[in-house]
Amino acid sequence: MLIFSPTARQVIDNAVLSLHPADRQIWVVWSAEHPHGRGPGEPADDGRGPLPAELVDVLLAALEAKRSHMAALFDKRTLSEDEISDLDNDLSHLRAVEQAIRDNVALHRAVVSA
Repeated sequence: MLIFSPTARQVIDNAVLSLHPADRQIWVVWSAEHPHGRGPGEPADDGRGPLPAELVDVLLAALEAKRSHMAALFDKRTLSEDEISDLDNDLSHLRAVEQAIRDNVALHRAVVSA
């Protein structure tokens, strides 16, 4: 199962805030049941299978909505160079979390198919 870094967990925590409470609760419960975060140099997967499909759906929906919101902020002409840089960094990290989830799902599908 994918092990999230503390920073990835913060990105997800922030993204799920916009979700319906029932969907947000899926992350809250899973996160409480899997509190171990990945540290530097530690494996990204603990070998205990894939993330639950329901959780994957919720996380990807939340991250996609957050990414869309953040991307729309780039269109605002009132942002300073520092704000643009910060937003770009945040957006890059969010995309990395999305990709880690997608890669983990694909990895577990490949193992099941083999």
